[in-house]
Amino acid sequence: EYSRLSDMLTSTLQYSNIRAGGGFGGVWNIPVSPGLLVGPYANVNFPHQSLIRRFPGGGSIGTFDCAVVDFGAQFGIPWRMTDKDALLYFQVGAAETEQHLKIDFMTSSVDRQSIWGWTVGAGVAMQPQGWQIADKRVSVFAQANWTNWQDGRYVNPLASQGFFYNVQRDDLTFKGGATIWFNSGN
Repeated sequence: EYSRLSDMLTSTLQYSNIRAGGGFGGVWNIPVSPGLLVGPYANVNFPHQSLIRRFPGGGSIGTFDCAVVDFGAQFGIPWRMTDKDALLYFQVGAAETEQHLKIDFMTSSVDRQSIWGWTVGAGVAMQPQGWQIADKRVSVFAQANWTNWQDGRYVNPLASQGFFYNVQRDDLTFKGGATIWFNSGN
């Protein structure tokens, strides 16, 4: 928190948080050589991330977002194991979310801001032979992504006139799930 009058830092809060969420996404794997797949990807995730600091007397300040969209390029290295197909992949792209700053002291306000960032990730997918739903191949995956966000700047929020807030954020996200393949190739 910075004073709007003096530009001096008046307080800082640092938190980390672990939440469970959900989402969906898609990728188009294009074979560019026998050992390399390249293609675009896009994800929409609902991480239910919130960082709220509660104060004695009932006041609070914090941030939350409802959805994170990321998109970019995926590079995959397929290989065959004895009884399953596998894919090691890497992603690089951009991300966007609408971050909310909620202040609740004597009055309450929520200020919204769209913030952008860049993201990198890596994962592995495996498809055991015979795994199918409605004649479509099914694989399982696990991946990790790191997203570096631009700072969110909130000037004169309604519940905290005379101050501006600079929210710095990085996300480390772990994902796991199942993929249904709608094409017959990789």
